[in-house]
Amino acid sequence: LRADDVLSLLRDVLYFNPLHYFLPSDDGGWVIQDPRSLPDHVGRLIEELEVKVIPFPDGTEKKVFKVKMISKTAALSLALKHVGVEKHEVHHSFDWDALYASFLEDSQSEPNVLEVIDVPSTRVE
Repeated sequence: LRADDVLSLLRDVLYFNPLHYFLPSDDGGWVIQDPRSLPDHVGRLIEELEVKVIPFPDGTEKKVFKVKMISKTAALSLALKHVGVEKHEVHHSFDWDALYASFLEDSQSEPNVLEVIDVPSTRVE
């Protein structure tokens, strides 16, 4: 397995449109009558298959396959890690007591005097 293979698979997962190959099921998933009819690049995106029997009012039944696809969310997370755009948490800690103590020490010493120079105004009225 090469890195290019992984990136190709991630790209396939992220850009895959299940409406081109599957029917939506009542429970929010996807179903297909014959998974063997799928092209290889689509079949590789299937994570799990489950046989489901659908009863009809006339007493007949139809067998379909419930399809669980590879997670787009997981694929997107891996792709973002690959391109370096993943979430990082940064925590800063600051010792406010030490800062305050430093301020108190500095305020008891001679103040830092700045020389003020009178700069003529260049404003035009």
